[in-house]
Amino acid sequence: MYDVLLDEANGHILKLNEDSIKYVNPLTTLVTQGTVINATIVEAEDAVDEDEEEEAIDLTSSRGWNAGEACIDSRLGDSVEGFASLNSRLMMNNGKYASSLDYFLFFLPVDHFYSIIHNTNLYARSLGHWEDITFHEYLMWIALLTVMTVVRHGDRKAYWRQDQSFFLMNVDFSQYMSFNRFSDIMKMHVFEIPSKQAQELDPLYQIRSTIQAFNDHMAKCIIPGKYLVIDDSMNQWLGAGTPNLKKVPRKLHPIGQEFKTLADNHCYCILRVDTVSDPCPKEFDKDPGMKKLAATVKRLVKP
Repeated sequence: MYDVLLDEANGHILKLNEDSIKYVNPLTTLVTQGTVINATIVEAEDAVDEDEEEEAIDLTSSRGWNAGEACIDSRLGDSVEGFASLNSRLMMNNGKYASSLDYFLFFLPVDHFYSIIHNTNLYARSLGHWEDITFHEYLMWIALLTVMTVVRHGDRKAYWRQDQSFFLMNVDFSQYMSFNRFSDIMKMHVFEIPSKQAQELDPLYQIRSTIQAFNDHMAKCIIPGKYLVIDDSMNQWLGAGTPNLKKVPRKLHPIGQEFKTLADNHCYCILRVDTVSDPCPKEFDKDPGMKKLAATVKRLVKP
């Protein structure tokens, strides 16, 4: 054990034990007066618009919303009407024994999908000879499209070839649907029958009813838990004509359509979707003093 006196620590003795140093005197804290300088604040390129600043949100500025406190009695944890439970609840019978297909169909707004199939068939028939899509064929088309978004190939035709590679997915889509049929459905697929007049009135008319159908259906599928999360999502621009195109530099795919989503913290499911920078006014948009982000939040969390 050695006593060490350092020039930079006048009057303080340090104990040195082999390869370690221990300070044994009382600790004194020196407070240095900081210097305040003028600086120019530069916003990051992915900063939100001025009208989307969080501190500007006032969720009680319009009719139907009152400022106040909400108290939850923990003894009412089993209440069906309340949100006292931390966990969400799936409104599915025999969910423990259901198959993957049962879950897929449970979350699918089937009635609306029949409408999409009907509109696609009508549109395709108006352009010439067309073999109508059936519901089962449409589900198979969605299944193949889903696999293609998860397992990437540089060439779409690669999914229709049997490959012996150990590094690529070894599957032949021709067992389920021909390449030409898949491409024909992709080419003719619409959500609504195309209309120039509807396009001029509402650039997002194609997806409007589908978003509403999704929101309405998810409200019947899941009772959310106590904590919800609002985030944004991008629909990537692929070079074709896309209405409501935005650039959000912070995103992996920065150019495309932006949406705000409401998700449950427990089950990680998206419960509701809302468009961003919509050219058509929606609920709460025209309320006095209402900013865009606040209106979006209100629509997403509206009971």
